[in-house]
Amino acid sequence: MVEGCHVTCCAVPLWRWPLLSGDDPPYHGKQVAQRKGKAAFQRTRETAAIAVETAIGSGRTLLVGPSMTGVKKGPVAMARLASKVAIVTGSSSGIGKAVALRFGEEGAQVVLTARRLGLCEATAERIVSRGGKASAIQTDVTDERQVERLFAWTVERYGRVDLVVNNAGIFGGRRLAETSTREFDEVIAVNLRGTFLCCRAAFRQMKHQGGGVILNMSSVAGVQAWEGTGVYSASKHGIMALTRALADEGRPYNIKVSAICPGGVADELVDASPAERLRSEKIDPFDVAEAAIFLATLGQYAVVHQLVIDRLGADW
Repeated sequence: MVEGCHVTCCAVPLWRWPLLSGDDPPYHGKQVAQRKGKAAFQRTRETAAIAVETAIGSGRTLLVGPSMTGVKKGPVAMARLASKVAIVTGSSSGIGKAVALRFGEEGAQVVLTARRLGLCEATAERIVSRGGKASAIQTDVTDERQVERLFAWTVERYGRVDLVVNNAGIFGGRRLAETSTREFDEVIAVNLRGTFLCCRAAFRQMKHQGGGVILNMSSVAGVQAWEGTGVYSASKHGIMALTRALADEGRPYNIKVSAICPGGVADELVDASPAERLRSEKIDPFDVAEAAIFLATLGQYAVVHQLVIDRLGADW
């Protein structure tokens, strides 16, 4: 929380959140509409994001919602993942980092893991500094022994694994005739083999403990393909097949398995301001994190097999 900036959360969509003056109480969206008129609801998302920066600088009160992560939520926020133990692979940067931060804000015990341990440790410290619970361990998801160690270490420390987000992945390849066998092997090893190894380890533990949720990070390239994306698309289509098969296998054991398929994400801007992420005209990584929370908190008898997050204005 930035000193001098009071931030309150609500369920109103970001593009509908009005900016309140420093003397106004944190009204719910409808009350704000009644008081300020219908025009208050027509503020654009960009205006709201820029308002965050203004509020931080001036100490004003701002009504914010989930996708404006970067400013810590106030005490009224509900901890939707309280008591849950969550492993997030590829959490050193980008989507994985955003998911780990939001899971931490929602009360989960977060286990961050990637090949770049130092970055995971820094994010874990950030979560803890904000009142959350997090730890970090280095893992190369292409290495079967390291994956098994990750799950054994987590269970030994926390007793169970409730949520796994298989986010570790790389982009690679080019037009197929120009793609080397080495490039193909690297992409398939990280994206598909890595997801398989983590899914298998997660499934075995969740079956033993009586249930859990596995979220596999695929892509719009997992439901489509374009020139120059053949190898990457093949790896992501493979993740879709793994997800559907494992979902069927997990049903008797109360294990839910879903795939998230985002379009172009502003991974490199995960630490930027909300306004900067909006100006990129790419998907905000924290919006992908919100999708993960949605899937992780569905009711007992609800499951979404795949969730496509397209970029506004995309061609398909």
